[in-house]
Amino acid sequence: MGTLLCQLANGEGLISQTFPIAEETREDFFVSEVSTGHHYRFILPGPHLNEGEWREYLKLISSIEPFPRFVVASGSLPPGVPDDFYARIARLAKQRSARMILDASGKPLAAAVDEGVDLIKPNLSEMRELRGLDLSGAREWEEAAKAIVRAKRASIVALTMGHLGAVLVTPDRVLRAKPLAVTPRSAVGAGDSFLAALVWQLAMGADLMACFRQAVAAGAAALLNPGTELCRPDDIMRLAAEAIIEEA
Repeated sequence: MGTLLCQLANGEGLISQTFPIAEETREDFFVSEVSTGHHYRFILPGPHLNEGEWREYLKLISSIEPFPRFVVASGSLPPGVPDDFYARIARLAKQRSARMILDASGKPLAAAVDEGVDLIKPNLSEMRELRGLDLSGAREWEEAAKAIVRAKRASIVALTMGHLGAVLVTPDRVLRAKPLAVTPRSAVGAGDSFLAALVWQLAMGADLMACFRQAVAAGAAALLNPGTELCRPDDIMRLAAEAIIEEA
């Protein structure tokens, strides 16, 4: 499976660095039940990494030259990898003057924000676990995001809230996005699409408002496509024009 993923990445013209591990790379799959329209995601157990393997991965990251301006860490950690793994990467990113962006959950997310990162992109479930709060309204969740920024645990919090929309909080700005009116065909990859568009715009040097607008549009655009198909550029541009972003 790992070899196949490398071949697919190469086929897309992506530059990648990999290293072998003893166990098999994880495979996930998505099932759409035609009779009910229900969707199911099957996330299989990941490979167990021994200490030598995950330390080798940290060495691989630290050896990249030139070092990237942005480091994006996303997803759950494999068994065997310590909870502070993303925190270690955040520390490395700071040492190399890179911006650390994180999309994770649970203890790995908590450890990383304790270290301090540039941006986190939690959903409501992840924010609920991180803050230990069970809130209901969009403004309450916004205050929870502000608390993280005030504590300097993250410079930016981009919180996606499903039907409540999304909010982006920095030390001096709060941007609120209303949910776009789309008919979802699949929710797979919506958060990933949101974050990818956000990082892309940040890397291009766009204004924060433009970054957030593109992110909201990309997340909504991913909902339009079935299965694991991600967002399409023409849908993003169309939805970006429709997105309603307010500054508090």
